[in-house]
Amino acid sequence: MSCGCKGVRTCYICDEQAVKDKQQSVQGNLIYWYCPTCSNIYQGDVSKTVGTSNNIEWCKLHQDSSTQLLETIKGIYVEEDFITPDEERYLVEEINKEEWKLSQSGRKKQDFGPKVNFKRRKVKSQCFTGLPSYSKFLTERIHQLDLLSSFIPVELCNLEYTPERGSSIDPHIDDTWLWGEHLVTINLLSTTILTLTKQDYRNEIQIPISARSLLVLHDDARYKWMHSIKPLHITCKRMALTLRNLSDEFGATGVNKQIGDEIIDIAQTYQGTVVK
Repeated sequence: MSCGCKGVRTCYICDEQAVKDKQQSVQGNLIYWYCPTCSNIYQGDVSKTVGTSNNIEWCKLHQDSSTQLLETIKGIYVEEDFITPDEERYLVEEINKEEWKLSQSGRKKQDFGPKVNFKRRKVKSQCFTGLPSYSKFLTERIHQLDLLSSFIPVELCNLEYTPERGSSIDPHIDDTWLWGEHLVTINLLSTTILTLTKQDYRNEIQIPISARSLLVLHDDARYKWMHSIKPLHITCKRMALTLRNLSDEFGATGVNKQIGDEIIDIAQTYQGTVVK
């Protein structure tokens, strides 16, 4: 079995010990977790409780009065049961009709969006044919949320995670030159945990995401905290659909408005196929 790891990236297929060593290096952090129901943050490692369950009453996990509350972080939004089980099955079926590409850190990937060179700050739309047809109903539903009423997605990245490959994604902040404030993810197939950390790695904030939930990172959670998925938090196969919009530089008053308009027009055809 092959993998798509490059540079310092590793997975269980190419270097299982390196993955385990990386996880050991951040032990000792003060761990908190975000409750998707009440939106408060509590001390503790919720991953030990989550396991493979998709039916958890989150507020029951912090009823202990001794639990320490951390100050709320701006920019975390979770909408549970954003899609139905039937819609989830439909999405998985449609996604699997397209070819998966091996990606780094044990993931598989599908891209629908413009070709981008972030180091040189160049973007090309020639290979982009639009967002896939199955994502249109997601966009329409997203627009019903006040937070995302003006969100215009121009890129969809599908990722598949499995425990057998040690799938993960290292702590990072998504590009801010091209991509806008809101990172929108729909989680499929299993509950997982997204971890927020800062550069000093002293605190970790676990955000449990149930299957069929929507997660939005914006404001401080988008720009001041790195986000990651740890391999030990992938206990079953997981698919994640992440939608991104354009930054202000590509908006109505931005210096790259022309190419921004072109990308938006292509995206909204909803006739796209995976960018090779």
